[in-house]
Amino acid sequence: MKRALLLICVLFSAIYVSAQTFPKKADRIIIETQQTNVESAMLQAAGKLLDEKIVIDVIDYKLGYITTKVFNERSNLFQKFLLRFSSENGYIAITLSGQYIIGAYEKDETSLGWTHIDNSGMKGSFQQIAWNSLVAKAKTFGTISAGNQPEEISK
Repeated sequence: MKRALLLICVLFSAIYVSAQTFPKKADRIIIETQQTNVESAMLQAAGKLLDEKIVIDVIDYKLGYITTKVFNERSNLFQKFLLRFSSENGYIAITLSGQYIIGAYEKDETSLGWTHIDNSGMKGSFQQIAWNSLVAKAKTFGTISAGNQPEEISK
């Protein structure tokens, strides 16, 4: 009897977890990480999203599929999540050691649809597309606190 009751509880909790979805109407989520580079921050953010079980329906990712290949799996997971969320016309702000990296949806056929905007001084490609652009669009995105304090971007 106890086993049957336990099995029923497990089944209901699995159904409940799989029914969790990311709020479709959200215009942003903010993820704080302790990392100092984009790749590590992405992995930590992906781990946080997995731990809170909020991406199951968003990217059709099965939690039970995570194996020892955590690095690649979570990196791919986060990229898929960004693309899916950006298609909802939202954006994600990752607080990276007190500095913002903001991804905004761009309807541009030459890109994957996801643009990183950062003020962290990192070199290279799409990750630096550009802090100046964010500043220029500050009225659209909201205000950014002085000194890169890890406070929420407010509209």
